[in-house]
Amino acid sequence: MPTDKFGNDLPPDAQPTPQDTAQKNDWYPFTSCVEFETAEFLFMENQMPQSHVDRLMQLWAASMLHHNDRAPYTNSADLNRVIDAIPLGDVPWKSIQVQYAGNLPEPIAPNWMTKSYDVWFRDPNAVVENLLSNPDFHGHFDYAPYREFEPMGQCQWENLMSGNWAWRHADVLAKNPAMHGAMLVPIILGSNKTTVSVATGQNDYYPLYLPIGNIHNNTRRAHQNSLVLIAFLAIPKTDHENEDTAKFHKFRHQLFHTTLAHILSSLQHGMSKPEVRRCPDGHFRRAAYALAAYIADYPEQFALAELWDQYGIVGDLMPFTNNFPYADIYKMLTPDLLHQIIKGVFKDHLVTWVEDDSKALMKVFIPAIEGHIPPGVVRTISAFLDFCYYVRRNSLNESALESLQDALERFHDHHHIFQETGVRQHGPKGFSLPRQHSMNHYRHLIQEFGAPNGLCSSITESKHIKAMLVTNQRLDKLATARVDFENRQMLQGSVISAAMMDKVELHRKQGQNACDLDTGAQCFHRDDVSHAQCHNGDEDEDYNSDGSDDEARIHNGPCVLNYVRLAKTPARKYPSSLYALAHHIQQPKLPLLTRRFLHFQLQNNVDPSNDNVVLPDLSGLPFFVFHSATSTFYAPSDLSGLGGMHSECIRSTPSWRKGPACYDTVFLEKDPEIPGMGGLHVGRVFLFFSFTYNGIKYPCALIQWYTTFSDRPDEDMRMWIVQPDFDADSERELEVIHAHCILRGAHLIPVYGCDRLPSDLHYTDTLNIFRVYYVNKYIDHHAFEITF
Repeated sequence: MPTDKFGNDLPPDAQPTPQDTAQKNDWYPFTSCVEFETAEFLFMENQMPQSHVDRLMQLWAASMLHHNDRAPYTNSADLNRVIDAIPLGDVPWKSIQVQYAGNLPEPIAPNWMTKSYDVWFRDPNAVVENLLSNPDFHGHFDYAPYREFEPMGQCQWENLMSGNWAWRHADVLAKNPAMHGAMLVPIILGSNKTTVSVATGQNDYYPLYLPIGNIHNNTRRAHQNSLVLIAFLAIPKTDHENEDTAKFHKFRHQLFHTTLAHILSSLQHGMSKPEVRRCPDGHFRRAAYALAAYIADYPEQFALAELWDQYGIVGDLMPFTNNFPYADIYKMLTPDLLHQIIKGVFKDHLVTWVEDDSKALMKVFIPAIEGHIPPGVVRTISAFLDFCYYVRRNSLNESALESLQDALERFHDHHHIFQETGVRQHGPKGFSLPRQHSMNHYRHLIQEFGAPNGLCSSITESKHIKAMLVTNQRLDKLATARVDFENRQMLQGSVISAAMMDKVELHRKQGQNACDLDTGAQCFHRDDVSHAQCHNGDEDEDYNSDGSDDEARIHNGPCVLNYVRLAKTPARKYPSSLYALAHHIQQPKLPLLTRRFLHFQLQNNVDPSNDNVVLPDLSGLPFFVFHSATSTFYAPSDLSGLGGMHSECIRSTPSWRKGPACYDTVFLEKDPEIPGMGGLHVGRVFLFFSFTYNGIKYPCALIQWYTTFSDRPDEDMRMWIVQPDFDADSERELEVIHAHCILRGAHLIPVYGCDRLPSDLHYTDTLNIFRVYYVNKYIDHHAFEITF
């Protein structure tokens, strides 16, 4: 319920309380856009060494002497001084020292008993306040628990606030008169010891992160400053003789819990009495904190629950949750996809049981082992992979949970093959493996906390490098300053256009005519290039024609089903005539197929293959060839932007990276009303090209079709099998299609059979020499969702 800044309720239609913001042209502590962009580039993006900054500023200053001007900064010290003066995002670091307080043994106490341990941390209450007030999260933030239902009436779980835990805890708060109308703020914690290699050796770190459960999962996975490093925990060490002793284990675990309790103590007040906080929509609300979930890998879950192999449950240790109302560490532990399932069950168990030195990946493992091991093993691993891909979905409805349970039951039904073949011993102990046992709890935990991909340790692990190498309070200040400037609409256009506008404004104030300015040979409009594009390095929405860009990119554009764009720059050294182009690429049917395509576009109710049909004349029109296209599609379960959009490159080039040709395969939409493979075609792109006819531009693709080998997926592999189409003359069955018919890239893996492959087979020939192929649904999570 919105309130004023004193916590008094406001009417439902009240507008947010205005913020005390600076003027639109106030860059303080910077003097201009150039100063801010320079600081952000040098300190955050390039992370330039201070000596290099000093040298750059000297060169910059020297070049400006002729214009009676100066460099943005005198040196690195001046740069740091200005960044430190940013009044935003300031949550300072503090430290405490912790030391063993028990009785020391005689005559000599171990070093770990006498040593002091430094713990660095930031006030989590201030961190949460910054997260709640960040307007960047507006539209990606839940203010209350909710139940989400699909049009067919099925319940769906996605973000934490859609889970049963949030709903149940809100009911508890509602019974407390002091909490009436308060907004639940679930506190999520995550920690994971890591080792960073530097020139001097190995350094161990123990970072502690804090996000809040109101922020949506896709925002948390994309970070967007929603996952905040709040502490570096102590790592007590001892010699080999003492590392397994009960006393050292107890000290290490109690140090962990005591430290957490101290760090989080500032949140205690907000758990019993709400605190007024500004929210992303600009409103104030009474915020009630609650410890909700803890993200930890498998060994750390033992530490959190005071368990270890030798000593079982440690009854006299006090978990940190004892200091906080309604918190229970045993109910806070979340599913750990990365360590429990992927690294645990798949890498450490199944792969090892099949072949000790196997380094095959989950995405291609099944076709690689098919035909070489018993079918029961293939069914077991296929069931397990299905379980993994269902669990990793961005959202799961009741049908998905049933499919998840079915995959789990198939895994349990088939995995006895490992006992029958002697890999595992008979009896219950053969599969008494905690990591595999954890799979039984995923359905319940999904209903409690939402989709596990928002609470996976991969989220914290992926931030380790940044946390270890670029952890600096100045980074927070620069990031917060950018948000502030963007909210004041000060970062519209490019840094050059901003400088030009400042120059025009200065001359206007001096009474000079802006038209008399010497703006150089090139004029810039304020909307030519946006600051966000320059900041993210995504000036171009397309891939270069040489395919040198990344394989896949996060896309922060609007949420749509999909769209395809040809590369921005046409490929060179191709004839512009259609007939000459057909001769050049040795595709003599290209002119006829293109004329049929255009006829269908113009008269889609007439069969263009009819001999009586007069096809359009395309002679004299210029044609342009492209070596790649970008497919952008909605794939929230994979690495994606805030709207769930993901981009990938589709290549069709005679030489990729100065090597052999690369002609990718794709999915094409056949019937959007039919789910799964029934509504899809598979094809291979042999040419991207475009032409303009009667003022309309047509982006096209020359496709070879593939058809399904059966009307259902393979029983053991649970993947569809396709084969390339050929005409009566054994030539490829080709067709020109509109590029917008392409949904995304497809990944085909040959049905290898039982024979060994020739040693001189090159991977680039894979799509040319095999007869049938598996449609690999495990290549990513979006493919798994559409190719059932």
